Amino acid sequence: MALVVGACGGSGTNTFNDDPRYLGLGNIVLVEGTLADDGSFAGKIENEGNTLTIGDFAGIIGGDAGQALAGGTRFETFTDAYENEIEYGVFVLDICEVGDTGTICTNSLPD
Repeated sequence: MALVVGACGGSGTNTFNDDPRYLGLGNIVLVEGTLADDGSFAGKIENEGNTLTIGDFAGIIGGDAGQALAGGTRFETFTDAYENEIEYGVFVLDICEVGDTGTICTNSLPD
């Protein structure tokens, strides 16, 4: 299982689209990693359609009955438009369960 995430503008409507410097970068993929007994997790990041590792993510599951998760991302060398680029990000999400219909859940739950 992997999670595909729209990164750096992705394909949605964005106020930066009219900026000539806007790159319209593609999606990143948070590749399944490890989940420890304490609720912490970590894994690798790839560009969608390319299995070359471009970064890492990590975080923790917490809250009442483990109903939320938070983490961070760090990835680099994800476009030929720049040299030495590094992108940092954070995320805070509710946990997806079977039957959830939100976009983040339908993209990440196994069939």
